[in-house]
Amino acid sequence: MFKVETVIAPSGERMLLLVHPETQQPLLLPLLYLSLQRRYVRFKTLRRDALALKLFYRWCYEVSHDVIDLELLLAQGQLPAPRQLEAFSRWLRVRTRYELTNDEAAIVLLSASAKPLTPETLQNYLGAIQAFLLWCLRRYLPPVPQLIHAGAIYEALDEQLQSLFKGMQVRGKSPVLVTGLDEDSVVALCALVRPDHPQNPFRPQLRLRNALIVELLLATGLRRGELLKLKTNDIGRDIEGSCFVRVAIHRDDPTDLRRNEPGQKTGPRVVAIPPVLYDSLIQYIQHERRPRRKGRPIKLSQTYLFLSERGRPLAEGQVNYLLQVLGKQLDCHVRPHQLRHTFCHNFLAYCTQEAGLTHESGQDQLRVLCGWSMTSTMPQRYTQKFLQEQADHHNLARQRIAKEAQ
Repeated sequence: MFKVETVIAPSGERMLLLVHPETQQPLLLPLLYLSLQRRYVRFKTLRRDALALKLFYRWCYEVSHDVIDLELLLAQGQLPAPRQLEAFSRWLRVRTRYELTNDEAAIVLLSASAKPLTPETLQNYLGAIQAFLLWCLRRYLPPVPQLIHAGAIYEALDEQLQSLFKGMQVRGKSPVLVTGLDEDSVVALCALVRPDHPQNPFRPQLRLRNALIVELLLATGLRRGELLKLKTNDIGRDIEGSCFVRVAIHRDDPTDLRRNEPGQKTGPRVVAIPPVLYDSLIQYIQHERRPRRKGRPIKLSQTYLFLSERGRPLAEGQVNYLLQVLGKQLDCHVRPHQLRHTFCHNFLAYCTQEAGLTHESGQDQLRVLCGWSMTSTMPQRYTQKFLQEQADHHNLARQRIAKEAQ
C-alpha cells in the first residue's frame, strides 16, 4: 500500500514523499508537485493534499480493474478517462465502508462501524486531485503548433476538469458547533490545573507547564500551533512594565525536529498578558523548562517555550491529550480551539457590556488580538455564542413585556 513519509531537511524544511509499496522509492510527480507547486502552503494543507494523492494512486494501481499506470499516463500529457475519474470519486466517497468490485456495479461491505467521508473532506480531496491533474497537464502537455494558442488549450482543459469534478462533489455541509466553555467550566478547569490542586492528574514536574499552557490559551486566545511555536524570547516586558507575548512566524526552523510542524494561520502580533502570568512564565523558563537528568538540567539545542520530558518541542497531540485528561476529570470535552472561542466570547462581552464599546468596535479589536485582517469575517464565527446569548436575552424580554401588556 502506498504511504506518505515526512522528511526534514537540514534547513528545517519539511517535505512529504508518496512512497511506492514495492520499490519503496518516492513517486516523481507527487514529489515535484508537493515540493515545488505547493511549497508555501501550510504543512497541514500539504499533508491533506498528500493523503488525497495517496488515495488516488492507490485506486489507480490497486483498486481499479483497469490498473492505470498513472505516472506514465500523466508524464505523456494525458489524463485518466472521465469514467475512470467518476469511478474513483464513487470509491472515494464510500471507501471507509465499502469497496467497489471489479465490475464497479456491486459493492461489498467492509466495516459497518466505519464512517464515510464528510462532504467537506470529500470536496477537499477532489479539489487537491483536480489541482494536481491540471498541474501535470500544464507541465507535460506535448508542444502544440505555433498557430494554436497554448493558453486556449489550457483553458479548455481546465474548464473540462472543473466541469467533471464539479459533478463529483456532494452537496451539503456538516453542522459546526462554534461554542466555548461556560463560566463554571472555566473556573473548574483553572482550579484543577493549578500545580497545588490535590486532584491535579499530572506528575509534579509537569504541573506548572500544563497550568501555563491553559492560562496562556485563555488569556491570549492563541491557536494551538501558535502556542507551540512560542520561544523563550517571545515572552517580554517593556520599559513601562507592560508584559506581553510575541506571536512570530517560525517556518522551516532547523531546530524544530517535530515531524508534523504546528500550523500558524494568523499573522504576527503582540498580545498583552497579566504580570502574574509573566512572572510564572519566567519562573518556568528559569527553573522548570529544562528536564533534569541525574539532578542537573540537560542542555538544549532549541529555545521553544514548552517542552516534553525529553527536552523536545511539545507536539500538537500532547496538548490535545493534556486537555483531554482535564476534560475527562471534569466530565466535559475540552479542546484547544474551544479555549480560543472562550477568549473571543469573554473579550467581546467585556467590550460591549463593561467598556461600553459598540459590537463592531469590539470585533475590530478582536481582529487585532487574534491576528485576523481588518476585513476578516472570523469574529462573527468566533462570537456566535455571544450573539446567540444576546438574541435569546432580548427575545425573552420581548415575550415577557408582551405577556405583561395583555
